Amino acid sequence: MPELKDFIGTWKTTDFPGYVGNGQNTITLYVSKMGIATLWKLEGNQSTIFSEGDLEINDNKDGSFDLTINGHAIDKAYRSISGNLFFPNPPPSFVSEIPEHGKRYFEKLQ
Repeated sequence: MPELKDFIGTWKTTDFPGYVGNGQNTITLYVSKMGIATLWKLEGNQSTIFSEGDLEINDNKDGSFDLTINGHAIDKAYRSISGNLFFPNPPPSFVSEIPEHGKRYFEKLQ
């Protein structure tokens, strides 16, 4: 199961068969070395921060996990997002259901 150290860096949604593509918007998750996470979307020239705060990873014991962002959010739905299919191999990736934006495939920028 992924740990906090596995998420440090920048993750962006990318087009992947079976998941919502970036034609709608790009969603980014950034996690600092201090464990502070920011989740936002970029749509055209407009960015919207969904949530920002301390990141906590909760293992659901079934291959899935929840990313909980303890801090500020535009809606409580963005404080905890579910994830699964975490792959540590290059490029690291995972799938997450983003409220009102569907299932997204995230890859870590190298």
